Amino acid sequence: WLMRLGLEGSDSFSFGVNDGSWDPKLPPSDPSLHSEEIKRRVAFRKNANWSDMHKLLEDAGIMKSQVIVASESHHDPERTLAMLSLTAYHDIMKIQALLPTVQKEHGNWCGF
Repeated sequence: WLMRLGLEGSDSFSFGVNDGSWDPKLPPSDPSLHSEEIKRRVAFRKNANWSDMHKLLEDAGIMKSQVIVASESHHDPERTLAMLSLTAYHDIMKIQALLPTVQKEHGNWCGF
């Protein structure tokens, strides 16, 4: 969602998306109907430093700071793929059944 801050990214990042449509969920327009969770999400949406988040993606080379030609992409596809891959590897390594183990015939390795 951070790559879509100029569109609906900050709303989607703050409030989530609707099932099936991927449209951002938005809080009720009447603040008296806000639950404590919604109030925190509204405060986050209002107070988050979105420009620093975008700058982080620029500094990482994922987002381009300037687009010269209108048809040019605003992101670097290879850097984006690398970050998505790294994120997937990171999440997969949280699954206990998929963690690598040192086989007994190789002995201990750094206490493992």
